[in-house]
Amino acid sequence: MEADGVVLHRPVRVDGGQPAEDLLGEVAEFVLGERHDSSEQPELELRSRYGGGVNQVPLRTPELTVGQLAERSGVAVSALHFYERKGLIHSRRTSGNQRRYSRDTLRRVAFVRVSQRVGMPLEVIREALASLPDERTPTPEDWAHLSQEWRSELDTRIEQLVQLRDNLSDCIGCGCLSLKTCHLSNPRDVLGQQGPGPRKLLPETLRTRESSQSTVDSCAPVCE
Repeated sequence: MEADGVVLHRPVRVDGGQPAEDLLGEVAEFVLGERHDSSEQPELELRSRYGGGVNQVPLRTPELTVGQLAERSGVAVSALHFYERKGLIHSRRTSGNQRRYSRDTLRRVAFVRVSQRVGMPLEVIREALASLPDERTPTPEDWAHLSQEWRSELDTRIEQLVQLRDNLSDCIGCGCLSLKTCHLSNPRDVLGQQGPGPRKLLPETLRTRESSQSTVDSCAPVCE
């Protein structure tokens, strides 16, 4: 589907051929600063009217118009305005009331775009970006700090996706008892005693936390 030189793509899905851990690895590599790739879904990929690429932003351009930001980042102008309303990116206004974005906004938009591809909620992305300084261009140390904050979140998501990929054809402990293996792995839904949801797909950290909370809850009447 095409409109004004913009090609619309559906977001990359885990079942689309790319391993889940590879896809999440893009986020991990990005926040660690090991890659420098530069939406409101669906994702947008701009194609130059003169060929397959996009026009480069001149090196000595410290600020970008919304059109330049859209073309270089591959994100629609409407999506950039949406990001700004959500506090994901920021701009200043000229005397003519036009938006101007600092050049490092390209990296922020790329971060949002890659994070959305792996299903990170916008609120989580906004909280992560809020840790970066607004008054100056973030340094590698700033991005390293953000990566440390996100490491556990990324590890949890990687674990969940790998378990989904490897175990979806087997019993997942959801209580359906519709597969033959369910009666072996989860007879009479004994896993339901551990808590709600697909017990065998939940990350170990979440199962441990739920178990601890269950112990506290069961102790509460006695403690009171």
